[in-house]
Amino acid sequence: MLEASLQLTPTVNPPAPPDTFCSAPGCKANVPIELISEGLCVMHLTFHMEQACARLRSEIVKGTTSPERAAEIAGYIVGLSVELARIARGVRLPDDRKKRVLNTFLTLMIVRETLDRVMLGRASRRRLLSPELEGSL
Repeated sequence: MLEASLQLTPTVNPPAPPDTFCSAPGCKANVPIELISEGLCVMHLTFHMEQACARLRSEIVKGTTSPERAAEIAGYIVGLSVELARIARGVRLPDDRKKRVLNTFLTLMIVRETLDRVMLGRASRRRLLSPELEGSL
């Protein structure tokens, strides 16, 4: 009797609306199910990610990034990478779109490498200067 009352209903993702188009001005591309929350097609999503990476990279290169901001940027890059990996795995893409996704991954890697290099350089400069400061006191 108890087993009969424990009927489990499988969870099914709701189907995507048939005509969900990209919200970018002038774009008529369909939005994959994985991107409905963003409202962008794969091309525009990668374009926006690369623009964000360009802004972050210029901020990093200026050298005014605090350690807290660097940690925030690193977390943001990881988040973008995870999102892009989820999309690349879940969406069937033509070769030109796959190339665009791979280029975006490369851009994310370059930004992360730039961040690490700048922060490491800053830490090594601090280590070089601290003995001099201690000797002068």
